[in-house]
Amino acid sequence: MHKRLLALFLVIALVLTITLPAYAKDITAFGFDDNRQRRASGEGYLLKAGEGVKLEEFNTFWPIWETNNGDAYFVGKSYSQPLILSPDKFAGTGLDVSRPVVIIFAANRLYAFEVPGVDPTMPQEGRHWVVTDLLWGPIALPGGDFNQEPSASHPTYYQDSKGNKWIYVGTADGRLAIVDLKGQVVRTINLGGHRITSAPLVTEYMGQTIVIAGGGSDEKVYVVTNLGKQNPNVYSWQIGGAVTSSPAPLYDNAGKVIGFAIASDGGSGSVRLFEFSKILKRDANGWLVKAGNNAINFTSGMSGIPASFAVEGKSIYFSDKKGNFYKLTYQYSSNGITNAKITKLPASAEFSHPNTFINRSPALDSKYVYFPIVDYKGQGRGMVVAVDKVTGRRAKTTKLFQSRAVTAPVILEDANLLLVGTEDGWISMHQLDYSANSALMPQVGARQMAVREYKNLPRAYAEGLCSEISVANGWLAVGGTLSANLAKERGEVFLIKLYETAPDFIIDKIDPGTSKAEPGKTYRGVIYARRAPILPGKDESEWGTGIVPVNIESHKKVTLKGNFDAKDTKSVLQGLQAIETLVKLQPGESVQIPFEWTAPMDKDTAIIRAEINPLEEINYAFGETTTFRMYFERNYNNNAKMVTVPVELIDLIASKGSGKSQLKVGESGTYSVIVTSTSSTPITTDLVWRVNGKVVKSTQITVPAAGGKVTDSYTYTMPAENAGRTVTIEAEVNPNRNKPPKEKSFSNNKVSYAVEGEVIDLIAQQGEYNPALMVGESDYYSVVVKNAGDVPVTTDLVWRQNGKQIREISITIPAKGYKEDRIKFTMPHIKEGSTVKLEAEVNPYRNKPPKEKTFANNKATFPVECLGVDQRPQTGGGNPYLSK
Repeated sequence: MHKRLLALFLVIALVLTITLPAYAKDITAFGFDDNRQRRASGEGYLLKAGEGVKLEEFNTFWPIWETNNGDAYFVGKSYSQPLILSPDKFAGTGLDVSRPVVIIFAANRLYAFEVPGVDPTMPQEGRHWVVTDLLWGPIALPGGDFNQEPSASHPTYYQDSKGNKWIYVGTADGRLAIVDLKGQVVRTINLGGHRITSAPLVTEYMGQTIVIAGGGSDEKVYVVTNLGKQNPNVYSWQIGGAVTSSPAPLYDNAGKVIGFAIASDGGSGSVRLFEFSKILKRDANGWLVKAGNNAINFTSGMSGIPASFAVEGKSIYFSDKKGNFYKLTYQYSSNGITNAKITKLPASAEFSHPNTFINRSPALDSKYVYFPIVDYKGQGRGMVVAVDKVTGRRAKTTKLFQSRAVTAPVILEDANLLLVGTEDGWISMHQLDYSANSALMPQVGARQMAVREYKNLPRAYAEGLCSEISVANGWLAVGGTLSANLAKERGEVFLIKLYETAPDFIIDKIDPGTSKAEPGKTYRGVIYARRAPILPGKDESEWGTGIVPVNIESHKKVTLKGNFDAKDTKSVLQGLQAIETLVKLQPGESVQIPFEWTAPMDKDTAIIRAEINPLEEINYAFGETTTFRMYFERNYNNNAKMVTVPVELIDLIASKGSGKSQLKVGESGTYSVIVTSTSSTPITTDLVWRVNGKVVKSTQITVPAAGGKVTDSYTYTMPAENAGRTVTIEAEVNPNRNKPPKEKSFSNNKVSYAVEGEVIDLIAQQGEYNPALMVGESDYYSVVVKNAGDVPVTTDLVWRQNGKQIREISITIPAKGYKEDRIKFTMPHIKEGSTVKLEAEVNPYRNKPPKEKTFANNKATFPVECLGVDQRPQTGGGNPYLSK
């Protein structure tokens, strides 16, 4: 009787926003097949690179939980790559299987369950829980219980020549477990008691099925023969280091498996090539037995080989731990393997580093080898390097991830995509671009599947996404941890549905209703949306009702007209406001969505954007957020349209009214400004008046629509300090550039008047004056300063003797009056007949006031002649030369 599995958080993801093929190949072995090229391909795909592939999200994924009598608990942590088998593999088992089956080795237990068969477009409220069938399990295998560290061996499916359909997997205690598709343990075989960390290689030799597995820490490789015996034979060969890589097949010229390659991680690492003909033989009873220890051994110059090979014919690609990339080639003849050699690829020089770490396998396609670097130069961040198979040089790289790379890369060949899992629980998706113009494999999306657990503890093996990625039969499977808050053993296996076809929702056109707009004016537009017809031979019935959201955004929220409901939502373009409405579209149907929008006041271009089936952000458990689309589509290039409408900016224009150009001190004058507008509607804005740059009046005005005008005025009285100066009086409309914030031009928003204060004249004249003195004789000299103006003037006065200043004072001259100043002068001892020049100058610095009618009369001069030394006896008589 089948148990049930619950899948939580179907709402978490509507992802992989490309249409991917229903992959025909099963995943039967680690790396998808024994060659481990990690390529998924098949027929029926709809899109290739360059046709709108975007991968910011996958479609639906289910974290798989086991239920026990209705109580959910986790299947446990898995280090192993899931197998994905088609239903036909179960023919003859007696099991009723109609959908692909995922086989998981988790927490040392083996599970098989059918993938969910749900409608991915069920109402969003119902997406939280999805039920799927557990086919069989859990089968507890030797090596530890649920809570112990799980085996790192990957299960291998193999159908032998006798029709046995068995799953082979290594256990944590060093056994080989064989389980059939009914979920019954066929047998377990002890390989030596050490943890098996590799995927078994199962093949045929001399008519018998043989199994090869690396022995982990016991540094051996094991070959199991004679599975038909009650006690199969187990043979081992010493490798010289821990075996963490999986054995890879070696081929003859006809493509038949004739041996295997195995690598060790100990010391400098080694690679060994074993030919079956040199290590196995038939005994007298026809059983395969050990024949010898012959192997081709490469040990020089490598830094440990911790990951598995990728095989293409007689070329084997691998890397060491420190970022060196290698290619092993060989030939085959009747004598067996010849000319085997290992070449270090030139790209190694660019990426090898003592702090670089690699323990994941490369992938192959027709042109490149994709080497994953788990930790690049000790930065805690990984990357993928594409190396040209011909030149061995770097062709392209991804950018560094945000954390370490913890899965091998996977190639989705038909979609030209590369996927890789990271330590923080993301699958990073990259477009494969084979052009020589690009040095990068551009990231085209990412999807958080899990959360790296124990974030505050030292990083351990395989955190975040802890197993390898599998893609087959229309599904992707990967193991991970759901939350850092959960116990270590509580791992998850995540499933992602890949669809062969999907709907195509389209925004055909946005009609804004006008070819040009005025700021602040409202217009009516129409959005034309439709759903494309069903592709020939395809069926979209699984996509449900066709109810799909449409987001519309503009500078202000639009208003929907007609029978459309709206709710606020997040805009895509910064600075816009968005609403969402729901429409119903069956294949081939269309809809018109009428709306009203308002042209912005502060832009010269209006934007209207509409998107159908947009990305939306949601919150889910453990405080995480993610984005999703309601529908997975076959084309996202046509989901959005944007139109721009030129906005004819208004213009506020300030013109001079009336006002005097000259004022006397104390006189008042009124100055006016006329403001007009080009707008079709009135505009309320600000107006300021300034005198010499200082705001003296602020007011608000309403400017009528085009054709009207508004006038404002300011009265100014000329103060005494501005006598003789020019005063600037200006008026400016919309001075803060915010009412409106943008105009056709701001250069015409201001007018100014230059107003001259009354011009005065200061006059300096001689007062007391004695034209001649004897040596040592003293007398008083005075200057009379007259003010011809109507206001008192305070200014400076200086006296000079022969050009040297001897006195400076500040004087105030009354209006229409005068002021006298005098000095006492004593004739120095100079040559008789010589002249001393005295002078008095008013307003000498030309700043009090700065302007006069003339400065030519601001100075009075007093030449004084020296009469020599007086030789006459002093009689007390008067000086006959003194004149007043």
